Amino acid sequence: MARATLPLPLELVFEVLRCCRREDIRSFARTSKRSYNASFRFLHARIDLIRALESGTLERHEKDDIYNIVRAVDLYITPSSMHFWSNTEFSHNAIETQLVKFKNLEELHIISEEERYRIDGPTARVLRFVFGYPLARHISTLFLEVHTVKGNWKSFRRVLCDLEAELEPLTQPTTPKCRLKTVKALIASSHPKALLAYFPPLLSPYMATVETIELRTLWNLDHIGQHGTWMFDHSHEYISGFRSTTMKRVVLEDKYGLADRIYGKIAKVWPNLEELEVNTGVDQKLSDYDALEALKSLKYLSIPYPCYSWDLTPRDTMTQESAYVAEALGARFLALQDVDVQYIYGTGSTSRIALFNRPPPLPDGDGSAKCQPFQLRGHRTVDTTHLDILDMRALVMYKGLAEGVRERVEKYVDVEEFLALDVYVPKVLGLLPEPAPPDLK
Repeated sequence: MARATLPLPLELVFEVLRCCRREDIRSFARTSKRSYNASFRFLHARIDLIRALESGTLERHEKDDIYNIVRAVDLYITPSSMHFWSNTEFSHNAIETQLVKFKNLEELHIISEEERYRIDGPTARVLRFVFGYPLARHISTLFLEVHTVKGNWKSFRRVLCDLEAELEPLTQPTTPKCRLKTVKALIASSHPKALLAYFPPLLSPYMATVETIELRTLWNLDHIGQHGTWMFDHSHEYISGFRSTTMKRVVLEDKYGLADRIYGKIAKVWPNLEELEVNTGVDQKLSDYDALEALKSLKYLSIPYPCYSWDLTPRDTMTQESAYVAEALGARFLALQDVDVQYIYGTGSTSRIALFNRPPPLPDGDGSAKCQPFQLRGHRTVDTTHLDILDMRALVMYKGLAEGVRERVEKYVDVEEFLALDVYVPKVLGLLPEPAPPDLK
């Protein structure tokens, strides 16, 4: 028996496709010629530029107005794409020519991982075009993702210094025509914060229009392999370089710093924040967030679950535990409307986020109204890192951190199974206290 199909208005199909993942759109496009035509603009809204050039996609679909359809471009400068970059003049001319042809380009995502960074290498030449052309004025989102391996972080630092000296005489102050609204930077390195500190001079001509910034520092375990120890960089001064009074939303991931100082720096550098998503690791205190009281316009706050240094009132579920955190923060930050609390559970392979809606303050000015959980979701380990697992092990294995930590952690983590994980634990310099007696392990 043939399957019957129910025709849908094209406008409704577009609305559905707009909410779908790219994989789902691709599957839908394969079902029929009509489906492919309907999904064409969504399939090509984001492209891998090198793959599109090598496959002839851009040339083949130029008559289909593809240069007006593309909204986001991923540009890979990684070992898997070095065959393209080896032809230096052709590759750079092709990339620059194509980037300026996208009339409605909104986002450029540069993913760089070179064996050795050079001022005449592909990463440097692309950054020179972005900041010197400057392409940065004509897009709304710039995402710089940099991975350094085998200790080559110093060569990338030299590239940034040389580019700053080269471009400084050419850069002009931000004009009303500048469209840049969002800047994202992800640095995976043995010295991520040291490298991140060199980005502000390149970005400074465009920061006046930026309203959202995302800064993520990831520790490269390659450093452990070289030295056999884990030396943390507790600095937080790199944040100062991104100072702005127009910043409305900040996402910050820094699991190696001193949390209370980081929050104090956030309040000074971005005084008019309305949304803050911050992850300073799993072993935070509730009092670490005191410095954020200076943010009088803060409406949304997302934090990792603070495991210790507050009362041990019996609560049955982690939703109740997280609600206590949300209510405690809401009582101090009266402008807050929503609070997210993220915590690891199971054996550390998954994480969960509890979202709370904070009711408006009571008429008498009492800000202690109960927070209402309106969503509880679990997801795979996008944000759970090796460092998170090490910190969780430290919380339940070592004494002297805070009374009752293990009791609280046991509510959402199978401690014995968690401790049995086969995880490489390096010698951490000056981080952990003496081990607890065997009966606690």
